[in-house]
This record gives sequence, C-alpha cells and structure tokens, in this order.
Amino acid sequence: MMSSLDPQGQTEGRDGDQARSKNYMPNPYHFAENHLSQGLTYNGAIVRKLPVSIDTVTQLKRIRGVSMRSDDIIITAYPKCGTHWVGEMVHMLVRGRTELSAQAKEFHMFEFIEDLGLLDQMESPRLLNSHLYLAHLPEQIVHKKVKLVHLIRNPKDCAVSLYHHWRQLQRPNIDKFTFDNFLKGYTTEGY
Repeated sequence: MMSSLDPQGQTEGRDGDQARSKNYMPNPYHFAENHLSQGLTYNGAIVRKLPVSIDTVTQLKRIRGVSMRSDDIIITAYPKCGTHWVGEMVHMLVRGRTELSAQAKEFHMFEFIEDLGLLDQMESPRLLNSHLYLAHLPEQIVHKKVKLVHLIRNPKDCAVSLYHHWRQLQRPNIDKFTFDNFLKGYTTEGY
C-alpha cells in the first residue's frame, strides 16, 4: 500500500512502517538515495526525502503550519528551473540594491530549513523559495495573500540540467548513472 498524507496531516504507511523517511523503493536506475521517492504522497503529490535530519512527514507538517506574512514573497519551481537567479533578481528589486544576497539560496528554502522558527527572525519582506509542490507549502499562503512567483522551464532543458547536476553529485555507481537510466527513473519516479 502506498503511504499518503492528507491535507489535515494524517499519515498512512505500509503496515508496520514507522521509519517513513527511509527509502524502501527499488533503485534500478542508480539514483542517489535522496533522489528517490519514498512511496509517500501528500495532497496527491509524491514526496521525496527532505535534506534535513527530521523525518520527512514531520517536516512537511511543520512547513504546512509555518506562519506567513502578507508581504512575504515565495519563488517556487521545479528543480533546475531558475529559482537561484530569479531569487537574486527579486532580492535586488526588493532591497533596491544591485548586490547579490549574502546568504546561500538554501538558507531561504523551506525544505532546507530544519529550524523553521528561524523564519520568524527574518526581516520583512521575507524572500523564500522552494521546490515543493504548492500543496506542501504553508497553508497561510492563501489567507495572507503571499506573493508567489512560479517559474516554468522547458521540461527537456530541465531534465538535461538536472541530469548533469545529479551526475556531479553522484559518487557511487557514477558509471551506471547514464542519461538513459536517468530518463527512465525520471519518469518512473514521478518527476
């Protein structure tokens, strides 16, 4: 049975499956472990392991509950679609200076922030970004009328860029991580 998480935060998993952040899916395409689906869905969308030490389901629940401000700006996109560069441009426009952000992009990404309380300490307007689905982002986005900038890139360009990005990160099985395997896994894993 596939695991799922409904909009109210209820989870379902395989019988006896308490460690939901561990991958139990087969890996015939030689993807890095963190790039595989975990067999979880949330609001109808596939969930991947988040890059934090907290269990993925727990972190998604916490992200959904984050308090938003009406002047927040969130840049959302599929990976390798331009969140970094658009984020830098929006940062310059909002701050009124032609200087790059002093902080790494990951400091402002929901999925990389382990202590979400740090968001409360950020000055307004907060510029945040994410590769999560809208269904995984804070519920208050709609109620607080947060500004969303959603980026879309040609899927072919995105796939090629993501393959090369992952290939740079891939250490074991680098020879088996071919573009053909990537494309098969890219479609099979629900990317």
